[in-house]
Amino acid sequence: MTCIRITAAAMLAGAAALTAPLPAFAQAQKAVTPMVEWVVPVTPTNKPQTEEQAEHGRQKGRELPAPEVLQPMLDTQLPAYRPRRDIQISGTLKGASSDVLTVLAQKWMDKFNTYYPNASLSIAPPYAGSLGAIELIKGDLDFVFVSRELKPDDIKQFKAKFGYDPLSVPISGGSYRHFGALDAVAFFVNKDNPIESITYKQLDQMYSTTHARGGAAITKWGDLGLAGEWADKPIHLYGIKPWNGFEEFVRQRVLSTGGKRGEWRDDIRFEKLVF
Repeated sequence: MTCIRITAAAMLAGAAALTAPLPAFAQAQKAVTPMVEWVVPVTPTNKPQTEEQAEHGRQKGRELPAPEVLQPMLDTQLPAYRPRRDIQISGTLKGASSDVLTVLAQKWMDKFNTYYPNASLSIAPPYAGSLGAIELIKGDLDFVFVSRELKPDDIKQFKAKFGYDPLSVPISGGSYRHFGALDAVAFFVNKDNPIESITYKQLDQMYSTTHARGGAAITKWGDLGLAGEWADKPIHLYGIKPWNGFEEFVRQRVLSTGGKRGEWRDDIRFEKLVF
């Protein structure tokens, strides 16, 4: 059985690490009974978008895939929304959205309007978070749904104009194979690799030149504790080509700490798509 734990908000696949951000199991255990027995065919892997599909997403929002048998459930610890009844909310707010958040954003705004019919919130195409961030800095928008981390330049330009940092509110996390909110981030090793876990610190030592979490560079599997034939084998690193919201997420959450921004190693094989 292969068991992989997937968390966070983007997808970055590598030949050099396991699922991030927490250790996970990646070695096949043939003698173990599977945790899940599929009784229906597994949905095919989602294919990369065509140019026509991408343009459709920018104009109308990205279409959601057919739901699978196993779907992520809403966090039961989330408190129910309770609208304020002692105040009146009115006015018009103009926003923008990434194509993968359009459906979610529109549903939220429609529901909000049932509580406060005098308040008008709207988003309009083209649906692209990067364009929305630019318009927000220009002052043409009041809010934007962005499906990535803000670029350092986005924050710098916003603060230069308004005198304070933009307010960022996390609204959703990634989930396996279910896009339309945010993608899940993961690191992978080859199925024949016997490694069982990799820490944030080790990922930083493998992928960065800055090593904000401490320690020396990790370049061989023996540096991660593997012995025998694996000890002297070099680690071949793969990742999403900068700049990209996915790699920025990993850079901020794994390679950067203590106010120090992490920098990628030069020998990583960067691809536009890694999965």
